[in-house]
Amino acid sequence: MKSQSKFGQSKNQFVFKPFAFLVMVVLMGFTPEFLQAQLFEMSSVTLGTTNKGLPGGEFAFVQDAGEDFPMVAIAGHNVTKGFVRVYSQQFLNFHVVQDLGLSLRDARLAWGDIDGDGDSDLLVTGSVYGKDLPVSLLYRNDNGSEFVRIQRLKGVSGGSAAFGDIDQDGDQDILLTGKGIAGDATLLYRNQGDGYYAEMSHGLMGISQGSASLADLDGDGDLDIVLAGKSDRVKDAVMQIYQNDEGAFLPMEMKAEGLAFPTIAFGDYDGDGDADILMTGRKGADAETVLLENEGHLSFVKVESGLAQVAHGNASFGDVDQDGDQDILLTGKNSAGEHMVQIYLNDEGTFEPVEFGDDVSAHFAGTSALVDTNADGDLDVVFVKDSPDYPRLATLMNNSGYSEGTFGMK
Repeated sequence: MKSQSKFGQSKNQFVFKPFAFLVMVVLMGFTPEFLQAQLFEMSSVTLGTTNKGLPGGEFAFVQDAGEDFPMVAIAGHNVTKGFVRVYSQQFLNFHVVQDLGLSLRDARLAWGDIDGDGDSDLLVTGSVYGKDLPVSLLYRNDNGSEFVRIQRLKGVSGGSAAFGDIDQDGDQDILLTGKGIAGDATLLYRNQGDGYYAEMSHGLMGISQGSASLADLDGDGDLDIVLAGKSDRVKDAVMQIYQNDEGAFLPMEMKAEGLAFPTIAFGDYDGDGDADILMTGRKGADAETVLLENEGHLSFVKVESGLAQVAHGNASFGDVDQDGDQDILLTGKNSAGEHMVQIYLNDEGTFEPVEFGDDVSAHFAGTSALVDTNADGDLDVVFVKDSPDYPRLATLMNNSGYSEGTFGMK
């Protein structure tokens, strides 16, 4: 797997939820007038076992070193059962590598090289359908052709999962959050060097319905922790940064308020070399988007960014226009309940929205990712939409590149 970025998450990993996945991929490219001078070409991608697809869940992209195309794991469910599958793909032709035989609700997925063999292994969490039993399961990737369950960790569901070298010994450790048997939980697991894990003591606040992330926020070379979401310990939603001080996690004083059902992304939006924080979620009945500028020494200040206020979606940083700075993708619902997807191009720290036209903004919502789906070297947009016939179908917008001062079609 490619090396871990300074922001704590693998450079080649993209995670988003919820989502419906199809066995057959259908691309319908078109060039309506309102897209002729735009950055993105619209392509419709429908994924699943029928042309109606499957609802709900999460999926995660990963691209290992030397591979031209990313692999994707998908967890979804309908009203009676769930599924977890791994797919390989070439130019959006998806092929089932393995159905893991799991039926889960509130599933979460994360990729990490647990055994140091260069390919990405899979962590799956969720609640077993019909039993309300939380599980956390590790699968070893054997040459991309088989995924073998090797360890069961303490079960959580409805939280988040992340890999990172927390103890700086050169291998991938695990951060888990979610609802456990005893309530909201945060778990740390140390990689023992053989691909198997032992639980670590930590004193972190237990959370669920939120986000747990790893990033070097203070620039000292180790991974700090950001927890956001709901906690049994407090009444309101929380956001808490913990500084990694030689393996001890120290809570930092926070000026930013927590949001309910948050998503968190890290990126250096102002180009000063440190990790800034982008968070979306709900504050009471209102959607909110918060950009926090890292001023150093784990001090963050809220920036008036002009970004749309969204919740129940996703936030991502990425260099969409390939000009060397970090642009932003937001998806979700605004305070009026309207679905939206919006890309903002970064112009020296000021964000300018890319116009897609009403056909996109009025009918699409949900979660999203920036990922190079077609191996052309730029970041495409994958997100979910609510269709008139069936909810949560996947949609792809192909990045058509930059040409002669305008964003146009390839």
